[in-house]
Amino acid sequence: MSLGQKILSVVAISLITLSQSQAFQGHQAQQIHSNQVADSLFNKGNVHNVYDAINGIFPGVLISKPGANPNKLADVLVRGIGTENANRFPLIVIDGVIGASIEGIDLNDIATIKLLKGAETAKYGVQGGSGVLEVTTKSAEGTGSQLMVNAFTAVESRVQNMKPASKADFIALGGADLGADTDWTDAITSTALSHVVNLTATGQSDQLNYRISGNTRLVNGILDNSGVDRFNLFGKLNYRLSSKLDFTYSGSVTRDELSIGFEEAFKDAFHQNPSAHKYFDNGNL
Repeated sequence: MSLGQKILSVVAISLITLSQSQAFQGHQAQQIHSNQVADSLFNKGNVHNVYDAINGIFPGVLISKPGANPNKLADVLVRGIGTENANRFPLIVIDGVIGASIEGIDLNDIATIKLLKGAETAKYGVQGGSGVLEVTTKSAEGTGSQLMVNAFTAVESRVQNMKPASKADFIALGGADLGADTDWTDAITSTALSHVVNLTATGQSDQLNYRISGNTRLVNGILDNSGVDRFNLFGKLNYRLSSKLDFTYSGSVTRDELSIGFEEAFKDAFHQNPSAHKYFDNGNL
């Protein structure tokens, strides 16, 4: 049985803007509408991406994630045009960057997510035909400088235990008896531990507002040899050039090391002879 493969990927997002000066505000000061949700309302628990964080929050948005591989993004359908086109994902806009990768920003750095659908997506043209998720990242809060650390560990285990035929049933149906008694579903799964650490530095003065954060997520799946080791670095700086002009830079770099696992493992586990030995004579699975 193949144990899958590892893939290394890097995603970068950056944006530079000049805009009319406004009073500096933290992300909590933003107005929240019915189609916009703040980070404080995101789903809690073993959640590691935007789609899991907003699952069940927006009406008319169907989010589903079959399988146990943490590298698989959920299927997303916004009722309406997206449903008719069978397009699984809405357009992602991060701080004005159209078509940005949703994996290029960590959940800890998101202030609000706004859903646009129907006529609201007109400004994005055809790209927004399946809906639009506008993501706004966090800025510095309060006054002075702050250093914050956030960490948690989560445990995930298999809860839906679909049992294949037992050894006795398999042999009674004419299967060959190879001498062992193996539960192949147990053989390919295990309890998964995930660890998340976030370190954030912020500062604010009359002219300068900045936020820099580093995020690490080691997420393991219940399917053996599946998971992701992710590091994300995010920075956002706003400098007041004059009473009428602000300079803003925001950027994010994400490095993923993906353990894909074996895609057909669960299907194969149900077709394996339960009397077969788990390991070959040479010790391989």
